[in-house]
Amino acid sequence: MTKANTTYPNRKNAKRLPKPIRSESSKICSLAKQYYVDFDLAKAAVRSRLSLPEAKLLATDPRFEWQLQEHLETVTEEDLVTREQIIVGLKREAYRYGDDATSASRTAAFTKLATLMGFDKPIDINLNVKKAPTINLTLKGKVDKNNPKLAEVIDV
Repeated sequence: MTKANTTYPNRKNAKRLPKPIRSESSKICSLAKQYYVDFDLAKAAVRSRLSLPEAKLLATDPRFEWQLQEHLETVTEEDLVTREQIIVGLKREAYRYGDDATSASRTAAFTKLATLMGFDKPIDINLNVKKAPTINLTLKGKVDKNNPKLAEVIDV
């Protein structure tokens, strides 16, 4: 007998082995890695090949938070986006014209810029103007109903 035959006797009649069952800890690790990408649990569940209810259950596990914290601690300063980079990117999008630029994207970019710069906050203008006097324009007396165009007031 050869080595192949001793290792796999009756290879033609061998049954397929079932897929290995993933342990809960490997599911949590995979979910935490995928959740770190965009912080969206539903998308992370799809990428981890888990159902959403199962992902929600695993996300409540303390090991999930621990795994996520480990991933967050590996972030360096170079990985982060600064406020200035966001503003520059939004300005570029707001002033972009061409075939692939739309007015909706420009408007959205200007809206986000206004929010970042604080232009969307209401301004409280207090002019300390006194209330203007009111004039009473009610008619006293009787109105001539025969000639409505003139509507003369007749004193009583």
